[in-house]
Amino acid sequence: MSLAFVLIAAAAASPAAGEGGWRQQILFAVNEEAARPGAPESQQASKIEHTPIAKWPRGRAVVVEARIDDPSHLFAPLVFARRAGNNRYEAFTLRERGKRRFRAFLPASILSEGSFEYFIEAQHEQGGPTRRGSPRSPFACVAFDPPPEPVACTITSGRAGDTVRIDDNEVGKTPVTVDLLPGPHTVALVSPDGRSAEQHIDVLAGRKKMSLPIELSREAGGPATLSVTTEPSNANVLVDGAVLGRTPYQGELAPGQHLVAVEMEGRLRQERKIFAREGRDSNVSFALPSVPKDPALSVESDPLGAAVILDGKEKGRTPYLAPLASGRHQLVVKMEGHREVGSEFTMPKDHDYGIRLDLPMGSGSGSRLTLTSQPGGAAVTLDGKEVGLTPWAAEMRPGNHRVAVAAKGYLKEERLVAVQPNRDVDLTFALNRSPGPARLHVETEPPEAQVTVDGNPLGTSPLNSEVTPGEHELQITLEGYKTIGQQLSLDPGQQLSLKLAMQPAQAGPVPPLLAVASDPQGAEFYIDGKRIGITPIKARSTPGRHEIKLALEGYLTRSANITLPETRDFELRLAISLRPVRGVEEKHEAPTAHDFSKAQILTAHACSKQGDYECALKSYQKAFEYEPKQILLFNIAQMRRHMGQFKEAAAAYQAFLKDVPQGQERAKDEARKHLALCEAKLKPAEPAVALATAAGKTPALQEEEDTDPPILTHQPVKKAIRGQPVRLFARIVDERSGVGTAQACWRNLYSKDFECQPMAKVGEDQYGIEVPAKAVNDGFAYYLEAYDNNENGPARSGAAELPNSVAVEEAPRPVLAAVATEAVKVIPAVSTTAPKPALPAAEHEAPPPLPRKSHLASYIAAGGAVAAVLAAGALTLHANSATNDLRQNAAAYPADQKNIIQTRIDNDRVISRVLLGVSGAFVLGTITLWSF
Repeated sequence: MSLAFVLIAAAAASPAAGEGGWRQQILFAVNEEAARPGAPESQQASKIEHTPIAKWPRGRAVVVEARIDDPSHLFAPLVFARRAGNNRYEAFTLRERGKRRFRAFLPASILSEGSFEYFIEAQHEQGGPTRRGSPRSPFACVAFDPPPEPVACTITSGRAGDTVRIDDNEVGKTPVTVDLLPGPHTVALVSPDGRSAEQHIDVLAGRKKMSLPIELSREAGGPATLSVTTEPSNANVLVDGAVLGRTPYQGELAPGQHLVAVEMEGRLRQERKIFAREGRDSNVSFALPSVPKDPALSVESDPLGAAVILDGKEKGRTPYLAPLASGRHQLVVKMEGHREVGSEFTMPKDHDYGIRLDLPMGSGSGSRLTLTSQPGGAAVTLDGKEVGLTPWAAEMRPGNHRVAVAAKGYLKEERLVAVQPNRDVDLTFALNRSPGPARLHVETEPPEAQVTVDGNPLGTSPLNSEVTPGEHELQITLEGYKTIGQQLSLDPGQQLSLKLAMQPAQAGPVPPLLAVASDPQGAEFYIDGKRIGITPIKARSTPGRHEIKLALEGYLTRSANITLPETRDFELRLAISLRPVRGVEEKHEAPTAHDFSKAQILTAHACSKQGDYECALKSYQKAFEYEPKQILLFNIAQMRRHMGQFKEAAAAYQAFLKDVPQGQERAKDEARKHLALCEAKLKPAEPAVALATAAGKTPALQEEEDTDPPILTHQPVKKAIRGQPVRLFARIVDERSGVGTAQACWRNLYSKDFECQPMAKVGEDQYGIEVPAKAVNDGFAYYLEAYDNNENGPARSGAAELPNSVAVEEAPRPVLAAVATEAVKVIPAVSTTAPKPALPAAEHEAPPPLPRKSHLASYIAAGGAVAAVLAAGALTLHANSATNDLRQNAAAYPADQKNIIQTRIDNDRVISRVLLGVSGAFVLGTITLWSF
């Protein structure tokens, strides 16, 4: 400290020393003192009054205040501060605010590492300088993130009295003001006359209030509508993967569930699921945050406002978005009153990564391990023992555990997981496909078509064959039908099913046809640099080599060279997946209770099939804990009965029979039978023959166990329209135990793994589901499966190995997008019959000729128009000639003669204009008469 005082005195004695030089000298002295080894000095009496700052909100400028007695008039007092992990101090000036009170503002970046250290030093008019704190004993201040403050949202409509619901909770009638926490919310409005509207909003943190006017439709009923706005505007709007326009956007929407997404270059993609209802307007607004230059990590939590700790350092609160270096990272999310949740992940090099974690209530002891995988339903092995299927979760003892996840067709992945006390762990496994050939299944309508891959014949359809992974061109040829080519991209171990509807071939030379689809739809399609239209599209071109290109804002441009054959009617189909400029954001979301319950039920099915009823019982019990469905009590009772636990089984049957779910009458009958058997088993043993003799009856045999799977009847869908939902129906019957679960699974060329969703009961023994429009694309295939309530099954229509393939066709259009890169001459074949159109009937269907009409009146009107124009022209020429003559020979004409000539000229011009008007009327009459 003495060195700093000596330098201060020397600087004060030198009148030439400026404030900047003095600051540098004192800063040098302070850092030298801080670096000098030795015990921290004891605090001496100080003329500085200051309450140390223990914590400060992150992202705000730090305000340091002090009261200083006898301050120097020459040198201002200073605050010396340094970031955590930095050994050198920075100096900040304390400015006087009156009455010997001083204040300094430190930049918000001083808390960038989570904390900083500081002390205060002041010069005085009398005596030496004093300090509060010191370079080696500074005060420490840590950053904290205050809980998000609610925003006062005022909701109005066209008139007062409309009912307002926010996130399915009624909050009042318009106009109403409600406090909303930052984050997404759904606001629904219903008027007394039945009109309704729905607004999806993102409430931004930092705002005090916001106004939300919602317009109701003019009439109740009518089609569902969608309105999308963004901040900023002009973002791409995608509905179920198809680009529909730019924000602000408004249009009609088919009823049902849809995925609405918005994209803009330089902004983070946002998406939201909505459910459209007839007569209801769905309004969605998005705030598009800027994305960092480098790939970024986004962290969300439920509830919001949880602290984000990344690689041991607190970085902020959820929702959190910041760039992050690629590689392995550790994440912890915590919030007071909730259990901590940790996760390990690998940050990709070329695209963003998003994590969403749910924080359970309570802070009790224990640690929970949650595992998810892509694809789902993978087998989980914990410390060498198989414990279930993903998603999987269980309480774990602290320490290291070896976790392995494996799925059919994928490489097994193992990790050593460190479970810490009182912290939940959430991990996801992205499994890689096993090396090996891909499998291709091809069906055609009609069958017996020749199938070749890259020119190598594979056989005739229907066909199953192994194909090497990579890019391929599939060709289907059948005599009398158009040849179809399909570009394919196959991964190792992938299974692909295609069904193609063959079109009759045209007679004579027909220019080849290109059918191009993209994901997402709406990309600009070019052939040899010429814009053709937007995808999906069909266009004709000339035989030979061409360059094609697909361009969509925010996505990488895709280009390729293709060769179209010359000698036959040929259609080349291209299904191209576009990649965003930034790369698709990977997302990991914590599984829901329904996801866990579904995985436990699948585990129970597998255990029951193997006769491991104890394993099945535990899985059903866990499924009931996640999702207490009444039918699971029947399954629990069945497992206990198989294990000989008749007392517990009877109790479970009775619990099930207290509240039997609707539609489970057969399970109800089965439960009553088994309950009677269990009660009989629990009665004191009596000689069965004696009892039967006393009653005069033959001893009853024990009821035969139900081992038959349900019966599933389904008529496979043969054809579908691209981009339109497909409804699947099946009749599923089980006369003994009743139908337990039924689901439909589908995939296409873009999504190579099956997506499975439960089927709903839509009638007696009838089950159905609507496949989303986005899934109905090239390579669409599906299968159905069902189990009964007694673990029998699955009954199936199709299978994962050989699904029901659907031929996907374009929606009918009035005219084919007929575009040729060169003029194409079609020479009709020599025939005595009428020539056929150049395009196939399915692509170019001319309407039937209308009866010939008389156009005599039209011809008369047209003649009148021509006559009027000619007369007007003659009068104009005469007027112009007279005008020139009058100008050139003005001196030769007397004054009265000039006036007469000028009057005639003016009359000619007026009559000419009138005749032109008459000719226009004749033209309109000609058009009208011709139309009629």
